[in-house]
Amino acid sequence: MFTKIENTQSFIHLYPVVCGLVFIQTFIFLLCMLHTDFFHTLLGHNEAIARGDYWRIITPLFVHLSFHHFISNLLTLILLGPFLEGYMRRVSFLLLYICSGLAGNIATFFLQPLSYVHAGSSGALFGIFGTYFYFFYTNKVHINSREKQLFLLLVGSNIFFSFTLENINTLSHLVGIVSGSLLTPFLLPKNYKSKLHFK
Repeated sequence: MFTKIENTQSFIHLYPVVCGLVFIQTFIFLLCMLHTDFFHTLLGHNEAIARGDYWRIITPLFVHLSFHHFISNLLTLILLGPFLEGYMRRVSFLLLYICSGLAGNIATFFLQPLSYVHAGSSGALFGIFGTYFYFFYTNKVHINSREKQLFLLLVGSNIFFSFTLENINTLSHLVGIVSGSLLTPFLLPKNYKSKLHFK
């Protein structure tokens, strides 16, 4: 589940979607540090969306509020994304990521106050969590106990912080994980049942 690649070149070649997302988010993070006006233009601001800034439905997926927020989300993507991209195929993995994040942002727009402002790729990452939970629930994934413990620790800590830290878009996280679980069976390749085995 936690992909081991010997060198960066191989990783980029095998997982271009994960690497592309990392590059885009890194580029935007650095750009936002230099231009605060650009940063504020990309935030998910419900009132601005209601006025017609519809791009703010998707741009929060690529914007982060702090360095810690940025690094923690990127590390989660790098740890859990490669297996799914390799197994689900690139387009399906990208759809899972974007659609889970969009679902969280759309729910945020309709269910949070107009004054609500948010950013981050956590909704999309929770969609990835949802896919792994789908695998576990259907009993088609066999992984060693150490990797399972690491996964549950990673997910458990994210869920814990969702409900305990301030300025966390808990709604987006919950909608993301549900969306990922529901989308997964429609995005899996036809030979799903015969392919998922971890040693």
